[in-house]
Amino acid sequence: MMVGGDDEQVRALARRIEAELACATGHARRLRRQNAWLGYTGIFAGALATLLAGGAATNGAIGGQWATTCGVVALLAACGTVASGLQRQLGVLENLARATACAGKLDALRVALTITRRELREVAIEYERLVEGNREFLS
Repeated sequence: MMVGGDDEQVRALARRIEAELACATGHARRLRRQNAWLGYTGIFAGALATLLAGGAATNGAIGGQWATTCGVVALLAACGTVASGLQRQLGVLENLARATACAGKLDALRVALTITRRELREVAIEYERLVEGNREFLS
């Protein structure tokens, strides 16, 4: 049960959790956009390269210029490869999963503290542990 001085501590911790939740949510949003951009770039560039190469094989080179056709196909394939490689190397999917999980845990702590009125000390310990393990998504 809450006692007099604890209400201010609860509000202070709730404000910290809200601020960190906003940061984690912002990181997750940016990572979602980055993941979509890199993923769609890889898919579309690869598909266009394949369609262009297939079209050239059946209908001939673009404007009769095989060097141009091969150059465009190579450029599209390279763009697709770079986008897919960056997505993997930067760990976008893993970071997105971690940032989303962090935001979910912060939201659960906010609910536990403000709605279900769980013990302040318990929530504070979980919060500190969460912050320590997820610093790259917070503040």
